[in-house]
Amino acid sequence: MSHADPLDRGIAVTGARVVSHEHDGEGWLLATRESAPAVRGCVPQYVGYEERSVTPVRRLEVPHPDITVIVNLGAPLDVHAPAIGPRGALFGSFVAGLFDTVAVTGTTGVSCGIEMNLTPIGMWQLLGVPMHEFTNRVVPFDALFGRQAARLEDQLRATPSWDARFDLLDAALTRQLARRVSPPPEVWWAWDQLRCEHRPLPVSTIARELQWSRRRLGAAFREYVGLTPKAFSRVVRFDRAVRRVRDGTLSHWSSLAHECGYADQAHLIREFREFAGIAPTEFLRRNGDGSLGVSAD
Repeated sequence: MSHADPLDRGIAVTGARVVSHEHDGEGWLLATRESAPAVRGCVPQYVGYEERSVTPVRRLEVPHPDITVIVNLGAPLDVHAPAIGPRGALFGSFVAGLFDTVAVTGTTGVSCGIEMNLTPIGMWQLLGVPMHEFTNRVVPFDALFGRQAARLEDQLRATPSWDARFDLLDAALTRQLARRVSPPPEVWWAWDQLRCEHRPLPVSTIARELQWSRRRLGAAFREYVGLTPKAFSRVVRFDRAVRRVRDGTLSHWSSLAHECGYADQAHLIREFREFAGIAPTEFLRRNGDGSLGVSAD
């Protein structure tokens, strides 16, 4: 199926919130909408995107606490990550598990698709398989929707409005979640504590409160989240710092380190180098000039 220039197609939007920009033959559009209440605990929102660039676009994808699903309605994405290999790989639609390393994605010309960020526990509810099987991996879209994946992609591609596309995803996810089984309440509670924006509990305290051994807690997190509690808490803390950099509220690096739970500024710098591959000052510069990519926030 041929793909017209997405910014010229006149895609209809009603309930979705749209932000767009065009300049010198290049442009992008984001359409966002909350998911249906039945699936919101698993997938909070949908982000539709369209982009046109006259030069290849490469984006730094840093670790964050959600599982990313890309429904690709345009050209394949070039994905580079340590687990994929030095040459990277081309993907259409895909599921990216939790990563604790940096990845780079690349597109050329026109791109179009829908991004969903799923909670790891929500992903477990959808599939019922151990989440560590997805850690640091990118797998095809049919891992999520099975034999219905190709049909769903075709339906989304043929649908002329973002709201109708999001409705299709609401329906597909609702069907998928109909037979879900909830993880143990202790896992929900521990996950909530580590995701807490203000004073998240240390892993040792969580284990003590649950009266679980550290080993038992670690095994539960590998099953339902994909990372150990310590690794997950580091990703959550790093994501908190990244969001502060991206939302423009950064005042001083030392203050950011303290507010996000780092021991000091040097600790923050080490984490940025490990998770983003660059120093925080370089991350800030790239965020300012847009080379980190378009944020949906």
